[in-house]
Amino acid sequence: MVNSLRGNSVRPGTLRVGACLSLTGRYARFGRPAAQALSVWAQLDGRAVVTVADDRSDPDTLAQALPGVAGRCDVLLGPYSTGLMRVAGRLAARHGWLLWNHGGSGDDVITAHPGHIVSILSPASEYAEPFIRHRAAARSGGPLWIAHGTGRFGRQVAAVVNFPPRQIGKFMSEVLTLGFADSAGAVVLFQADRPVPNGSRLF
Repeated sequence: MVNSLRGNSVRPGTLRVGACLSLTGRYARFGRPAAQALSVWAQLDGRAVVTVADDRSDPDTLAQALPGVAGRCDVLLGPYSTGLMRVAGRLAARHGWLLWNHGGSGDDVITAHPGHIVSILSPASEYAEPFIRHRAAARSGGPLWIAHGTGRFGRQVAAVVNFPPRQIGKFMSEVLTLGFADSAGAVVLFQADRPVPNGSRLF
């Protein structure tokens, strides 16, 4: 299902924006507001036509719908969710599209398919960075505990938390997360191969 959020007539100078968004399914609470925001923007701009296809929060539906949307737009926006964005990124690389990623923040999505994906989000691994910076600036000296919920998003990592604050780049840090550089220079976090109690000592 494809909806044109403004009229179908395209005048010279019109910007055609296309997106596959989750208007139904598990990501609809994110996709519907995004579609509404695009509609409001197009009305205020007056020179844009926005076309949205419902990906139904489903990778297969997205894979079927995205080529049709891409063929009718000048600017192609990616879907919400890292999982759907992985599918969209593979399609963008295969077909030579430039895809604007505004909804998939997994680190692998941010770095995948150079030249085909422009990400406007911070990678998920950096979500807590502002909090850590604030915490480091407070210099309270108290312990910092990091916990995660039961979802699949969080994971355990190894970190050093018992050293004095240190300058790491531009920031003072009380936490040093441990990792390695892969062959491309990207960071691979050190983690246990099975769950261990949070706060366990590394030896």
